[in-house]
Amino acid sequence: MLLASACSRRLVTQTSRIGSIGVMMSHVSYAGHLAQAGVDITLIYSGAHKVDGNQFEALPAEVRQDMQQRIDAARRMFAEKVAMYTGLSVDAVTGTEAAVFEGQSGIEAGLADELVNASDAISVMATALNSNVRGGTMPQLTATEAAAQENQRVMGILTCQEAKGREQLATMLAGQQGMSVAQARAILAAAAPQQPVASTQSEADRIMACEEANGREQLAATLAAMPEMTVEKARPILAASPQADAGPSLRDQIMALDEAKGDEAQAEQLAACPGMTVESARAVLAARSGKAEPVSASTTALFERIMANHSPAAVQGGVPQTSADGDADVKMLMAMP
Repeated sequence: MLLASACSRRLVTQTSRIGSIGVMMSHVSYAGHLAQAGVDITLIYSGAHKVDGNQFEALPAEVRQDMQQRIDAARRMFAEKVAMYTGLSVDAVTGTEAAVFEGQSGIEAGLADELVNASDAISVMATALNSNVRGGTMPQLTATEAAAQENQRVMGILTCQEAKGREQLATMLAGQQGMSVAQARAILAAAAPQQPVASTQSEADRIMACEEANGREQLAATLAAMPEMTVEKARPILAASPQADAGPSLRDQIMALDEAKGDEAQAEQLAACPGMTVESARAVLAARSGKAEPVSASTTALFERIMANHSPAAVQGGVPQTSADGDADVKMLMAMP
């Protein structure tokens, strides 16, 4: 009956048995039987109540009274639970005196709600369940209220005192659905503070970014490429070196040449050649424009080869110019008188 009383609705058939709200226990004594058999059992024990209710002797009155008090207390708890679930009073439940009711009499005693045929019980229960609003009478939160509660939960975890020094763990806990602020604080308090993350900036980057590298970028790049070079070692070396004068770029110097006027496209190509210098570009541009002194046939041939290498050409198998080709250009330019 205790389990049945906890149901929100109780159905019974005409022959269903319900009730029996009481407690029972029994004691068996073999004292007479043992005496007839000539068996004498001696109990050796420590503690006055250790052998209370043993089966080798008749139940003493004081032990029986103690057991009666125990089952009376158990019956009282039983009746209180049934009363709480069914809405009956405790006196009404105990007033049944553990009687068993069948069918309609169980409804009249307040222990059941409806009399049904056994074949209809399943359909009656299904209809009742389908008609209930899912979630019972629990209030439904609006989207705004739910979002506000979730935001309060997340911020409570991220901003709590225990999250300091454990920000990464706090973020992870805040992302766990159902994680309360109290639970998160307990976990954070038990966790060790996270170690500071090491900087991902390389030593070469620190050398190039130091103040002494300004105007000495080429030297800084050379130092940064050296094994075991540190920013502390590079700074005095860079500071002792003269800064490069901030002037026009190589391209601007080549494009500003008198020889480049009217031949800007070729000047652009020369400025883009690896290893090109202003003087070499001047010589090439002068040779093209006819402004220079007569040049030898070998110089003219070198010039034509350079310009052929850097002029648009038909695609040949998609093979790009290699660094070796660029080195060859430099050598050819430097070979020109």
